Amino acid sequence: MLIAVDLSPGSESVVTSGIALAADEAAQVTLMHSVTELASASALQAPARWMVPEYRTHIPDAAQRKLEGLVSAIATDVSRQMRIVTGPVAQRILEQSAELNVDLIVVGKSRGLQPLGSTALRVLRKNDRALLVVPAAAADRTAETERLHAA
Repeated sequence: MLIAVDLSPGSESVVTSGIALAADEAAQVTLMHSVTELASASALQAPARWMVPEYRTHIPDAAQRKLEGLVSAIATDVSRQMRIVTGPVAQRILEQSAELNVDLIVVGKSRGLQPLGSTALRVLRKNDRALLVVPAAAADRTAETERLHAA
């Protein structure tokens, strides 16, 4: 299973929903976040800060720490790994799912007007694997259910 998150506040619910499914199957879960802010220096209006290598590594490192914090908050015995990639989100989800040969891709959906969310639509168009889209409202209910069970 590949769970792709954007590290927004709703990401914990998406991860919780995905891991809850995986727990029944004792599957390998890979949590992924794609950093899109790492454009080339020539594509930016003010590229000076991107010339400093330490600054360019700051964003993926910060994303890695956020993802680790997100995962550590969820108690599970499911084997999991984390990946931080760079580039267009939908494209990276498709590449990672093919590389890992996953059976299921799990993504979240914001509360926007589109029924699936823009990333989910892009993945769905070119995807040959099962895709689970966790709506924000459903993700919130799942998180609340998990909290009630834990109490």
